[in-house]
Amino acid sequence: MMNTDTTAPTKLTSPVIFKDRLHQAMANVRRGQNSIALIHISLSGLQAINDTVDDKQNNKVLTDLEDSICDLIRETDSVSPLNGDEFIVLLTDLSHQDGCELTLWRILAGATTSIDLNNEQANITASIGVSVFGNQGTETDTELLQQAKSAMEDAKNSDHNCFRFFDGRHIG
Repeated sequence: MMNTDTTAPTKLTSPVIFKDRLHQAMANVRRGQNSIALIHISLSGLQAINDTVDDKQNNKVLTDLEDSICDLIRETDSVSPLNGDEFIVLLTDLSHQDGCELTLWRILAGATTSIDLNNEQANITASIGVSVFGNQGTETDTELLQQAKSAMEDAKNSDHNCFRFFDGRHIG
């Protein structure tokens, strides 16, 4: 029987698998391996697209953005959806806290775009929050997620299109 599903396969990791990978990565850090970073990404500007185009075009824009983010990380890292305009990313095996900054810059550039909608531009920006878990980390996965979300909200409240670490450093 032929598959008639016309939706493109996603590169995103399911939330259940993502949580398992996060637990495994945290256990590895506790056993002395390098740090991990949990990244919370919020995209702004998607509502204008949603209000202007049909569902098929809207899904294509979102899938393209998802794929762009997935293409900017290593195969050992993971991206999972939180809701329509938010994602979490797990970066593993970081030798130090700043080890993820290049990836953050790439994600920021890849998620920031302008899309032509019937001769009008819709601008998409990203606000990114980062929580780093090192070998001294005692946080739970829930606390790590809350820290990344808090840092993302700080980035969103500052000026969008930037990233902020949970420790308060503002970059972007």
